[in-house]
Amino acid sequence: MKFSLKRKTILMIMGIALTISVVTILFARQGVTDIIKQEYTNKSADLSETIAAVLDAEEVRQLRDAVMGLYAQTSDRVSNEAWGTPAHEAYAAHFAPITEMPEFVDLQIRLRAIQDANRIDCVYLVWPDIENTHVVYLVDASWEGNCPPGTFDLFYDQDYKVISEPEQGFPPMITDTAEYGWHLSSAKPIHDADGEIVAYAGVDVDMNSIMGLRNRYLYVIAGVMVLTAVLISLACIVLVNRFIIRPVNILSEASEEYVALEGVEACHRFAGLRIHTGDEIEALANSMVKMEEDINDYISNLIATTRELVASRRHEEELDRIAKIDALTRVRNKRAYDEKAAQMDDAVAKGGVSAFGIAMIDLNDLKKINDTYGHDKGNLAIQQLCGLICNTFKHSPVFRIGGDEFAVVLEGHDLENAAALADSLVAEVKRRGADKSLDPWDRITAAIGYATYDPARDANVEAVFKRADETMYAVKKRMKGK
Repeated sequence: MKFSLKRKTILMIMGIALTISVVTILFARQGVTDIIKQEYTNKSADLSETIAAVLDAEEVRQLRDAVMGLYAQTSDRVSNEAWGTPAHEAYAAHFAPITEMPEFVDLQIRLRAIQDANRIDCVYLVWPDIENTHVVYLVDASWEGNCPPGTFDLFYDQDYKVISEPEQGFPPMITDTAEYGWHLSSAKPIHDADGEIVAYAGVDVDMNSIMGLRNRYLYVIAGVMVLTAVLISLACIVLVNRFIIRPVNILSEASEEYVALEGVEACHRFAGLRIHTGDEIEALANSMVKMEEDINDYISNLIATTRELVASRRHEEELDRIAKIDALTRVRNKRAYDEKAAQMDDAVAKGGVSAFGIAMIDLNDLKKINDTYGHDKGNLAIQQLCGLICNTFKHSPVFRIGGDEFAVVLEGHDLENAAALADSLVAEVKRRGADKSLDPWDRITAAIGYATYDPARDANVEAVFKRADETMYAVKKRMKGK
């Protein structure tokens, strides 16, 4: 089925208007969502700070000490992930005397008043058990399904910030769990008169109510966009018909007459047209005679360019190889690692990879070496570690992926003997670190962690990399603790 230019143009205008409307609505959806989430994030953080400021810190301290005292005496702890099970109910019952304390009753009444006044889903007080990475509830103001004192949640990834930055509290985050549903949460510290943190005041906002508000805004935006799109489409159709469709029809009719007059020595049919649109259509009418010449010139240039590209192919390949080598250590760099990971991901997706591993090695105290002895000595330390890694993992590619970080893609012999090789590297690093005869920059120490590909849990190379990286940083953390 053939369509006229007019019909195609109308359909195109309508399609563009519809596309712009849909894209605008999608962007508006994201924008409104971000604005509303940010508004509620700020609201939850502000309310947490307000709660922290108005509560009696000494009363909170007494309740915390009572709860954490029982918590410390309880060996069989059951997290809230087991909510509703007999084991969890028995564990929660152990803290029943806490609910009779005047401090608990008074704080719960105060929190519920704040919760109801602000139309918030839940407010509560918690205390982090840093050693076990638990968030222990002291009092929960929810009217239904509240968390009894002494019950606890496991740390989320974002919660670990409270360890390094306790004054910042628990950062705002959105969670969707079977226990609590879809919520935006945050918690701020409660300080006593001496500035010591005695607990954290938390706020949960129901994300369903946030999304409901977002949807109401989106309905209004969508209505305005549809109406605007209709009006703009009608105006564009009128203008296109006048300034494009009619001149193109005239030019098309002239072309047909030009073909019919083939063999005539002189033809000025196009010159006789009165197309003065001042745009590409007028330019088309004036340039049809020289079209073939322009095309031929273009083809000639294209052939010449192709020859130049073929001649420079080897040079480009050499540059590409150099670009994948780390200048300091002469092992492969981050770009080479990314390409290797992409190739392995493709093989994993096709079922062509059955076994591999990744080892992560991080040099310790590089900044101290640089600051104390100079960057040239820091570079020597990096080269020393690189040499140890290459001598240890002789059958696997080594990559320098950061200033003091190396990654090894374990293959074949190195994969089969990963534990022994990692132990030998650790032993050599310990030996060098303890050798007082060496220069300070030669007494390098490093943390290593590795992980092997498990098809049941690893969807791609990044998953294996992440587990290896987490293991390495856990080792690094233990080394710093010593």
